[in-house]
Amino acid sequence: MFKKFFAKKEPLEPRVSGEGDVSGPDYHDYVEGGVVSIWIGSFTDESDLDDYLQSIFPKDFGIKIPTFKIGELWAESSPVSIFELVKDFSKAGRFEMKCVEAAKRLNIVEASCMFIAYDFRYDAALMKNQSAPLTFVGTIKYR
Repeated sequence: MFKKFFAKKEPLEPRVSGEGDVSGPDYHDYVEGGVVSIWIGSFTDESDLDDYLQSIFPKDFGIKIPTFKIGELWAESSPVSIFELVKDFSKAGRFEMKCVEAAKRLNIVEASCMFIAYDFRYDAALMKNQSAPLTFVGTIKYR
């Protein structure tokens, strides 16, 4: 199995509320080259994780991230070590051990899914739902 990589094809769009009004923080304000923001959780199916990222993630984490343009995700059928989750992402060799260490600081040593957003510095102060099914691990430099 391979990690799901998203193509970067279309221009980025601002976050849009259900009524079509632009609302909330603008994704572009958090773009920063050379960093990766990382979330882990308990989804065991890529489709379920992808659906969550597209629909509920913006409500839980306070910002819509164009996942299909900047992100990669992976889901395992049961929990595995953080290293096993991160090791095959496209640029993982540059940040995998820092990811493992950041998760350990949160007392997390295994999970069943991971979502990463390249060149994006998430601000944890934007989080709206402390009980979200994903946990923000941190933003790590990869260059």
